[in-house]
Amino acid sequence: MIHDRDRIATAVHESGHWIVAETLGLPVLQATIQPRGTVLGEVIAVFRPDDDRRLPFALAGRIANYMADGISWHDAFRLRLIAGLELPDLDENTFTDAELLVAAATAARILRERWEDVRDAVAVLLVDGRVPQGFEEVTA
Repeated sequence: MIHDRDRIATAVHESGHWIVAETLGLPVLQATIQPRGTVLGEVIAVFRPDDDRRLPFALAGRIANYMADGISWHDAFRLRLIAGLELPDLDENTFTDAELLVAAATAARILRERWEDVRDAVAVLLVDGRVPQGFEEVTA
């Protein structure tokens, strides 16, 4: 059973991925906070493995959590850890510190500009638990 606090944190996390993906033009196929195995939620977006938008998308969930909790994300070491968790198929040296910081700044800028949309997405996920397959825009 997932506790309310964890459910809200998961909704914020997945909403961060969702809003950044949408803003960067990545089609979002599904967003969910329904636990499955060790995963508490997920956002499925379509992109190629070499797509430059992959890193801001990957960092967006944790940055949304940090922003909601008032924690700084401006640390390359922390970003490297996040990237490793969100993109486990990549070697830890795939991205330079500069690339991580630029991608994080991109995600953070989008999240700041669209924070109301993040909140709306959180509400949708908390009420419905998921957004249906094929859903490609934020509505609340």
